[in-house]
Amino acid sequence: MQKKDQCIILDKEWIKFYLPHRELALVLDSAIYDPAVKDKLIATKKLSAKDPYFKGHFPGKPVLPGHWQLEFICLAGAVLCGLMFPAQKGYPTLTGFEGMKLRRPIIPGDIIEIKVQFLRQEIIKNTHYFLSGAIFLRGKKASSVEEIHGVLIT
Repeated sequence: MQKKDQCIILDKEWIKFYLPHRELALVLDSAIYDPAVKDKLIATKKLSAKDPYFKGHFPGKPVLPGHWQLEFICLAGAVLCGLMFPAQKGYPTLTGFEGMKLRRPIIPGDIIEIKVQFLRQEIIKNTHYFLSGAIFLRGKKASSVEEIHGVLIT
């Protein structure tokens, strides 16, 4: 973890600290978090033709599947919640989402920015988190999710 100005920059090793995910599901390359802003995080991912997400989708014309785009946004959201609520422990689990839009194809060689924002927290039986997020490609929105619902499973 590095600090630049007030921002915290997390590399893949620090992302592992905040996510229980490994192997195929540990996808984020880096993340930037500004504690002064608190409720936002920007993560990055450089995609390669060798990434398994493209296998078979589609032969000769690979495109990042929408469910992986959702997963990238959810993982960035889990890192954000880990930074915002370090005392809360458990496995971040997606329980629902609303309003997903896929606007442009993401292909091998693209570098994407995943931006997430914390919306609210509700404590019912467990702690529930609500976030929104989007993937940007060359400064333009490639996909977005209006609201993600998640819970920590202990």
